Amino acid sequence: MARGSLSVVGTGFLVAGQTTPEALSLIRGAERLLLLVAEPATRIWLESQNPTARSLGDSFWEGRPRRESYEEVVERILEPVRAGQRVCAAFYGHPGVFVHSSHEAVRRARAEGLAATMLPGVSAEDCLYADLGVDPALHGCQSFEATDWLLRHRPVDPTAALVLWQIGALGTTTYSTRSVWNPDALPVLVEALRRTYPADHRVVVYEATQYPVCGPLIQELPLVDLPRAQVSTYSTLYVPPLREAALDREMLERLGFGGGPRPRWGLGGAPAAAVSPVAPAGRVTAGGSLTVVGTGYRVAGQVTPESRVAMERADRLLYLVTDPATSAWLRALNPSAESLHDCYREGEDGAAAADRMVARILAPLREGRRVCAAFSGHPGILVHAARLALEAARSEGFPAGMLPAVSCEDCLFADLGFDPAVPGRLLFDASDFLLRPRELDPTAALVLLQAGAAGLHRYRSGREPDRAGLAALAEVLGRRYPADHPVVLYEADPLPPFEPRITRLALADLPAAPASVVSTLLVTPQWPRPLDGALLERLRRAAGELTPEARAV
Repeated sequence: MARGSLSVVGTGFLVAGQTTPEALSLIRGAERLLLLVAEPATRIWLESQNPTARSLGDSFWEGRPRRESYEEVVERILEPVRAGQRVCAAFYGHPGVFVHSSHEAVRRARAEGLAATMLPGVSAEDCLYADLGVDPALHGCQSFEATDWLLRHRPVDPTAALVLWQIGALGTTTYSTRSVWNPDALPVLVEALRRTYPADHRVVVYEATQYPVCGPLIQELPLVDLPRAQVSTYSTLYVPPLREAALDREMLERLGFGGGPRPRWGLGGAPAAAVSPVAPAGRVTAGGSLTVVGTGYRVAGQVTPESRVAMERADRLLYLVTDPATSAWLRALNPSAESLHDCYREGEDGAAAADRMVARILAPLREGRRVCAAFSGHPGILVHAARLALEAARSEGFPAGMLPAVSCEDCLFADLGFDPAVPGRLLFDASDFLLRPRELDPTAALVLLQAGAAGLHRYRSGREPDRAGLAALAEVLGRRYPADHPVVLYEADPLPPFEPRITRLALADLPAAPASVVSTLLVTPQWPRPLDGALLERLRRAAGELTPEARAV
């Protein structure tokens, strides 16, 4: 009998507009398509792409324990794989972010000797970065499932942003058809956050839009007013940093910054107070407009349909990508395409290059052109020029917006089989992490972007890592983790025939490890924090879940 295979993909959020070409190819080519999506329009669209499509939504019903539903979903996915079929399982958003069933199905399939893979998708956090105009690498970003964050009493670094997922389902273990499962638990969340943040600290309740005709739901309000916000199970809470982390003067000298404050080129971002909804990109009024997009990785395989349309229709396409194949594809897509790479100068600070890029982007905009600026990965993460261009365009009255895209971290989640929901995730730019000492939670995963370029602040050609920066990272991390602690160096390969570069090693071996300037470092969590059983009972009582039978069990 032919051996079956499993492909797990994500559809993003915007009804077909954020499904990548590589995911769509697997959706159309599957002998069996199984899907779990958030709204009927995406389900109908998927059914039109593959006549074998069947929804897994009937595994969930009112009052059923979610663990039972997740287990049923896993087995329904694996049944046709074991029967020898090519199966594609499609989940909304990113299929590996806060999706237990997808990771478990891949794990079991591989354990049984069956081929199984996961492709990255556009997550709710990707949409949040684009819609709120925040760069998670500006001050760092802590990301946790809200119930897990509460029950494990995780410490909070007030100098980094905090993202809490699923705030409308606090403490619930059973499925419900209600839009918010536990509204009475929101005061408990505020109570916990108030130990770190003042009552008037501005926060944002966010929901990505699922329809092109609607904007995202963005509610900016004081922390103390959170229980009165419009919250659903899809709501994410964004808490901006309370203050900036102090600079380590000794490290500044060591890395050659001359003791002065580090220019924040490559870091971009905005406090919640500056957040405002933007007109959907691609809707052009009279005069010029700017749309900032990301190309993801894998040449054209991760460009979302909404980003491709923006690039095709632009009067002027300006781009900065990491490989010549993507550059050639962009030039074929739009004859006006022009690279921004020549804005760099050997040995020059990156801030000067960013200023040149912004000037190049704004020039055709001021002439009344529709301009699209495309960057590798997600355009809102470590792309200072993109943010500066958006700010300048809006300040001059031009329509300007950013579209979400697949990021390096999204690829890491898929390729390493790592779900940030389980341990939580801390994210920092590697250089900023060195220059601004942080209080870390070692029970959460730590992701350091551009670890191979840690400490570099001047442009140089070539991909060789900065060994002094890697040594400094190993030293700083060695104060919190043992020398033999497992870490992973990761690099997404832009060319489809090649696998990502994944190097697993001990922390002490980091300085000499194979890496490049774009390598990402994943520091695995140490041990799970214990759960607060009394608080869990309090939350479940608030949700009306804790029956006498449940208490007895």
